Amino acid sequence: MGFATFAQTLVDRITKVREARRQRNLSAAELGRLLAERNVSPTELGRTIAGLADVGGVVSGITSTDEGRLAVDVDVIRRRREAVAELRELVLNPATTEAEIQKMIGRRYWIFGGHYTGVLDRRNAVPLDQHDIPLVCADRSIHIVELKRPGHQLVKPHRNHLIVSNEVHEAVGQCMNYIRALDELGAGLETLHRNELGVVYDYRRVKGTVVIGHPELCATDSVAGEQIEQTIRSYNAHLSRVQVLTYAELVDSAERALQFEAEEH
Repeated sequence: MGFATFAQTLVDRITKVREARRQRNLSAAELGRLLAERNVSPTELGRTIAGLADVGGVVSGITSTDEGRLAVDVDVIRRRREAVAELRELVLNPATTEAEIQKMIGRRYWIFGGHYTGVLDRRNAVPLDQHDIPLVCADRSIHIVELKRPGHQLVKPHRNHLIVSNEVHEAVGQCMNYIRALDELGAGLETLHRNELGVVYDYRRVKGTVVIGHPELCATDSVAGEQIEQTIRSYNAHLSRVQVLTYAELVDSAERALQFEAEEH
């Protein structure tokens, strides 16, 4: 198909869609579905939508079709993969600060998994404390994420074995203090925030995650990455409401969540 024929085909489709809407008195949502089903090009589709009053209704109509939903899903996955790639590059730099990582993650709660539905608007929900990323779980409970530098040491030798580093111990202690404060003040905060702010969260039995270090930045000739992972796994086995996660685990998990394989029949 030559360019002239292709262009004329697009014009004809747009004209037919507009005429159909005029004759059938289509709603904005119905027009959106019709545009999606007729495979109108993104450029022409954008121009058509921009000229309408009820843009939200048209978008709703487009996303109500299988084709529209697929296009939206593909775009979301693409942007999320780009964000994960950016995070991976950031955490492989030993000079990266906690503030830089926090800014990059922002409100991308999905990086931490499918258990979460958002991020608290208030990082200082508890007096004296400021949480890096207070995640909201599906049941409205809270999960505190404490971010540390990816360049922090994760393990150190102790006698004939490895144990987690002082940086890991201190970060876990910090997260435990956050949890203790919410245990003590949670009931009052829940009532205060519901009555004064109109938000309802469950502050009882909060859990936490410390994200710290990267095995690739800590591994040496005498300490392999696998040994670091085993040491942290052993340490986590003795914890209850706090877990330690490396940036390698966080990024790998986020990447796996965005990989889709064909279903087996």
